[in-house]
Order: sequence, then structure tokens, then C-alpha cells
Amino acid sequence: MLQLGSWRSLVPGLAGFYSEPFSKLATGFSPTSSASTFSIQVLAEIVSAILISIILLFSAHSLETFSLLNSFTSQQNWAVQTQKIQNYVYINLEQIFPFSRELIANNKYDQRLPIASVYKQVQRELDASRGNIADLTIDFNWADWINLGHAHIILDAYNSLGANRGEQEYKKLWEALRSNDFDRNVHHPILSQLLHSDTWLDGFMDAPERIDIITDEGFYEVSVRGTDKRLGAQGLWDTYYGQERSDWSASSLTDLDLKRSAKQLDFVNRKYHTAFNWSEPIPERMDIPNEDMHWNLDEEIKKLEKVPNKTNAQAKHLERLKLCRDSSNDAMYFFPVNFLENDRYLKGDHTNFPFFQSIIDPSRHRSPIHHMMKNYARFMRQAGYDYWVFSGNAISWYFNGNNMPWDEDIDVRMSAQEMNRMSMTHNATLVVENPEDGDGLYYFMISPWFGKSTRVGNHIDSRFLDLRTGLYIDVTCLYEATEPVKEIIKHDKLFDYWKIPEKSRADYLKDHKALNDKNGNWFWEEHFTHHFRTLFEGTMVYMPYDYSDLLKYSYGDKVLTKLEMDSWRFIPEIQLWVSEKYCDLKKYKKVFKEGKAFTKEGKLTFAGACWNAPLLDEWNRVHTSTELHKKEMKGLIKGDYDHFEYSQQDLKVYWKDEFTELFDYYETSGDGNV
Repeated sequence: MLQLGSWRSLVPGLAGFYSEPFSKLATGFSPTSSASTFSIQVLAEIVSAILISIILLFSAHSLETFSLLNSFTSQQNWAVQTQKIQNYVYINLEQIFPFSRELIANNKYDQRLPIASVYKQVQRELDASRGNIADLTIDFNWADWINLGHAHIILDAYNSLGANRGEQEYKKLWEALRSNDFDRNVHHPILSQLLHSDTWLDGFMDAPERIDIITDEGFYEVSVRGTDKRLGAQGLWDTYYGQERSDWSASSLTDLDLKRSAKQLDFVNRKYHTAFNWSEPIPERMDIPNEDMHWNLDEEIKKLEKVPNKTNAQAKHLERLKLCRDSSNDAMYFFPVNFLENDRYLKGDHTNFPFFQSIIDPSRHRSPIHHMMKNYARFMRQAGYDYWVFSGNAISWYFNGNNMPWDEDIDVRMSAQEMNRMSMTHNATLVVENPEDGDGLYYFMISPWFGKSTRVGNHIDSRFLDLRTGLYIDVTCLYEATEPVKEIIKHDKLFDYWKIPEKSRADYLKDHKALNDKNGNWFWEEHFTHHFRTLFEGTMVYMPYDYSDLLKYSYGDKVLTKLEMDSWRFIPEIQLWVSEKYCDLKKYKKVFKEGKAFTKEGKLTFAGACWNAPLLDEWNRVHTSTELHKKEMKGLIKGDYDHFEYSQQDLKVYWKDEFTELFDYYETSGDGNV
């Protein structure tokens, strides 16, 4: 049967960067054969297919229906662009595909099952190998880990239709069945984006290279083996119980207690290893070696070429660097969902393709961003790599230690060499959140173009993506400038802001190194050498000691004193940003003058929250973190750098994920009425 592997053979240029052998990578397939060259037999097949498709138009009713297929052509080097191959008619799954009932039954999705399955496999391997899980490899298919809805069922069924055709004839049939041959249904852009994303994940997205599991007392890393066909419910239960053809039913879902499974995993691990203590503080200071900013792609390739007996990771990394160097078509790698369809309201503007599941109202960004920051920090901590929070998020940190309520992502920085090392060891890593904190899944991806400057839009070097929402942390590198001195001294702002006279610029560069990124930002190396520990979103991170000067240089002298941003105003008394859309600020100021903002115990009142329930809820959640930040900033502003008592450990999650929040509410409300 032509399974999902057939999709790769149909469009080989869409093979992913991370796991396919490089000898198999090719440019996008664009068939040129026309229907007129087909044999009579193939023509008959096409006519039959068209007749069946016409029948589909009259059979679509009763069940929820989606379009059969949305797919894409590709540019060279795996970049998904906007062009679609076709958009098939609506269908009724159970009427058209006789085996669809079985498909649907085995495609029931429970987000806990794949996670619990991995927990159990790791637990058994720990006992079997006396604490060593280096040889454990997990079978992986995206359709088991992300809810692809009808997309997986449709594509699985569609592949089965071509079971008796040879590959070449199948390609011709693919090209012959053009979308303009049929009546087309106009999709809402959001539905089209969902179908694009789900189709890509199901047919073309390569599996991660590894899975990293975070628990209360551990961090477990296991290798991954991608499979063309999903395990399905039966396969996942088999791996959960450790036996083939395991007996399970819907009632088996009561066994899926991830918190209990994680504790069992940690218990077994303690037999062989010391428990990991996440409450231990990270070092108070972090210094970036000057040589880590130096980057030369050709030099790095030569270094790796000289290494004898290369490991698999080194060999794969060398191939990636060569491909980065030699490619002449550096297609955009990270892009938002709205690039795929006419998204006039940019509802997918900060949602990375293909991890798009739904439109998320900005008011609901706080929880996923909060969880994402904590999991990125723990992932980086265990991996042993240095980074620091910067850009607009450093501004929001300055005010209250949390992300601004309207911000839709987080920006962090790394040195070029740190990214290079991480590309070899942790590219394409799936991170599973500690179930005590939430049920998040995250994916760390490094752009194949991180090693050189490319087209506009490729300035992001890597991303840490929330697979549930498509939100992300942008990671960009700083590189030692390689331009000639005569070109560097043309960047007036770099010299003028730091009061370096024009006649002294060339001499200044003899003793000071200029840095830049791929987005045209220029800095001096000494400003990113020394960093201090702080809390951001309740999580231990690092911030440059020169944050104040750097932010003023980047955003203007008033960036840290201006309390208004668009329709938002920062209220120092409550350490929060308040929107003028729901708060009459003139009326609100009187609350503080009249002493009605706080209770005698120091709790914010409803009036103190500008009579806005969500703002009161936010204050109750973040108050501990903002108070710690307020104390820390007093020391920093005075120049007292002995402020680390306020960032000695991560705070408990104070923006719970919505799934957990729902059941917490249910369990704590008197009659369980939700």
C-alpha cells in the first residue's frame, strides 16, 4: 500500500531538514506529463476518478465534513510556500471509504496517551538496563502526538486508494486531478490554515530527533525513530502496557494519570541516579567568552572535516553546514500561518506553521507564554547552554518582571558558537512539560540558515514552539561583525550613541569588537559579556548587566520611563499594565487617592482593579513575582548588584494551563458546576 511515505515520493523536495539522509534531499517535484500521453487504461482510471468525485458532491451530508486535501508545492530546500496543488470537494468519510469507521475508531485522540506511553517505556528501560536509557529509541509519528482531526483519516484513506498503482502512474494521476476540474467550496481562511497545517504534519513533517522529558526530580532524553504510519490507539496502549495486542477499552483512559506516571518514573530513576533538584538556583552570574561571538562558516566546516572518526551527530552537522554554505536558494524557514492564505486580519501572525491548532485570543496568551518560558529555561538549563532575555521582553521585564499582556512571543539571544554547538546536540528536540505544571509539548528547531546571512525574513536562527498553540520563543544569534572596517564605521548610530568621535572610529575598532545580527542590529561585544540572574515570568533567566544602556540605545532614551504604550498604561501602585479600553483612568486615579485600592491586609480590591475581574485575577496571580521584582530593581537601580536573594528559585506556575485550570475549578467549586 502507498502509505505516508508515498507523499514524500510524490513531492520529494518537501523532505524535512532534520532527519532525512542528505542524499535524498531534492527540489520540489513538478510533473510535466499531460493527460494526453496517458495510456487508455490510465485514462479510464482518471475518468472513473472524476466520476467518483462528482458522486462525492451529492453524498456530502449528515456527518461533519472537511475538504479532502490541501497540499503544496515547494521551493528548493523544503520551504513551504503559499501555492496549493489542489483543494478537493467536501466528502462524507463513512459513505465514501468503506473502512473509514475502523480508521476513525483508531484515530481517537487523547493528548495524555503518547506521553504516558513514553513514560512507561523509559521506566521499563531504566529497570532493564540498570539506569541506562542510551539505547532506548521511541517510535514516533506526529499524528499520535497532535490532534490532526480528519486530516489524518482522509490522507490515510487517500493513500489506500492508490494501493494498486505504480509510483509513476500515481504521480500522473496526482497531477491530472486538478482542482479546477471540480466544483470548489470556498473555505474560511482559518479552516484552510488548519487543513494546511494538519496536512503538512501528517504527510511531510519529519519526526523529532529526540524527546526530552521534564519531571519533578528528573530530566530524561530518549532517541526517536520516525515511522510513516502512526501507532494509533492500539499501538500506543501496547507500548504503554509493554505487550502486543494489549486489552484496552475506553475505560482504560482512567489509567492515564500523568502525574502518577511521572512520580513512578522518578521513583525508578532514584534507584540508579541522584534525583535532579530543580529548586537549586542557577549561577548568579553568566559570562559569555569573547570567542563565542566569532563565527566563520568556512572555518567551522574545515574544523569538522579534520575530525577523525566523526560521531553521527558530527557527521550530520557537517552536512548541514555544507548545505548552508552551498545553497543558492535560502528559502524562508520560519513563517506565520497567515503566509499560507489570505489572512487579512493576521490572526496567525504570531502562530508558527505548521503548529496551528486554533485562533487564540490575545487575552489567552498569558498562560501558554508563561509555561513556554519555564520549559525553555529548564530545557536550556539541562542541556547546558547559555542565553539571555532581550529586545522588547527586556523592557517588559524592567517594569514588573513579566511579559507585557499584549505581547505574543518572547525574544532571547545566544552567541553564534553556542547556537552552533546546540545545533549538533539538540536540534529537533520535542520537550514534554512536567505534568505537575501542565500538559505542554514544545519543539526546538534550528534554522538550516543560522550559519550565514540570507534573505529578508530569515533573521530568526531558531525557535522554541508550543505545539498546542503555535506560539513561540524567537532565538537569534549575535555574530562578530566580519564586514571591512570602512563599512562598519558607516553605522553612525553604533558610534554616535556611545559618543565615539567620527575620526576615532577606525582606531576604536582595533580594541573593540562590533556585533550584529541578521536583522540589521549592531552592538558592542562588551555590553553582552556579563549577565546576572533574575526572574522573568517567575523563571530564573539571565539579563545583561548593561540592560539599561542597551535598551535606551535600541529603543530610545525614554523607553524605561515612558508609562504609556498604545492604549496601555503602567500603574506603579499595582505593578501592572492597564488598558484604557476597559478602564477610565481619570476615574481610576481617584481610587488610589481615596485609599480604596487595597484592603487592610494589602490585597487589591475590585475598585483597585478598575472594577475589572480579569485584572483582579491577574494581580492575584502575579503579585508575588512583581513584589520580588520591585525589591530586586531597587538594588539594581542603586547600583547594588547583591540582589540575588530575590531570584533564588523558580516560582510555582501562576498561569495554569487551561485544561488543568478547568478541573481545578471543578474540584474546588461546591457542587462541581462548571
